[in-house]
Amino acid sequence: MEEIKYPIIEEHRRDIVCEYSHSPAPNHLGKGGKEKDIAGLKPREKRNCLIEELDGYNSKFNIGFEIEKFRISRRNIQHNALIKGYEKDVSIRDNNGRSGKGVEAITHILPLLPKSLWRMKVYDLFVRAKHLIEEEYSQSNESCGGHITLSCVGMGGDELVKKMRKHSAVLLAIYRQRLQNTYCNRNLRMLNNPTYRGYKYSLCRVKDKTIEFRIPTRFTSVKQMMRRYELFYILMDVAVNRPNTSHDSLMEQIRPTLNLMYDGDLQKVLLIETLSTYFRKYIMRGEQDGGIGNYL
Repeated sequence: MEEIKYPIIEEHRRDIVCEYSHSPAPNHLGKGGKEKDIAGLKPREKRNCLIEELDGYNSKFNIGFEIEKFRISRRNIQHNALIKGYEKDVSIRDNNGRSGKGVEAITHILPLLPKSLWRMKVYDLFVRAKHLIEEEYSQSNESCGGHITLSCVGMGGDELVKKMRKHSAVLLAIYRQRLQNTYCNRNLRMLNNPTYRGYKYSLCRVKDKTIEFRIPTRFTSVKQMMRRYELFYILMDVAVNRPNTSHDSLMEQIRPTLNLMYDGDLQKVLLIETLSTYFRKYIMRGEQDGGIGNYL
């Protein structure tokens, strides 16, 4: 039976560190899935997350990651099936406070899928890139972030952020230490108006066809990247396919992922759930309420 494969394609331009925003365009890895890749998915899941084409299936939801490090050895910057390119990032500092040496590795466009063989193939890409992701091999610090870009076929960034807004409180709870960071703490309520349209340092930056969550912390392990993938799949699925889902119901769906994220620490999970309730009130009250400090 046919199935999608992700071989390493050796392109010299993809294994050099480029100037900021000058790395090669990404490949779309969410196109061309086969029956074997989606075997076991429920009919509802197929309807909600896939688009059937003559030559296979395309993912309706897509995701991309930026892996920021202050140190990546040259031997780890190499041909990689996950990474579309590498760029300099002057906002990243080393442990001595010096800037200018940081590097971000940017992934190709990845399909954002429920549990399936196709999802496992995405996870395999993470494992194959462990020398870029794991702290043991490539080091990061608090000046590094873990930006995540999302898109939905047939939907622009303005529409997607509107749908995601009321379901994103859990992200403020999980990454609350980043709420004071000037690189990601604008428009914390995710208001969709001309004042904030496209503003780079927003919590969620809105572009024409995508939204970019800048609030997540740096990537430090493959398992962490997998858990974030799972979290954002649930958020996207609920926001787009079941927008009237209550906050309590959303948290029930997220709880297993939170348990994995916090190694089964029930107190930490309960804290995230409690804070999520407060942050949702903060987001949904728009301009009519006080500052974020009232909810910390």
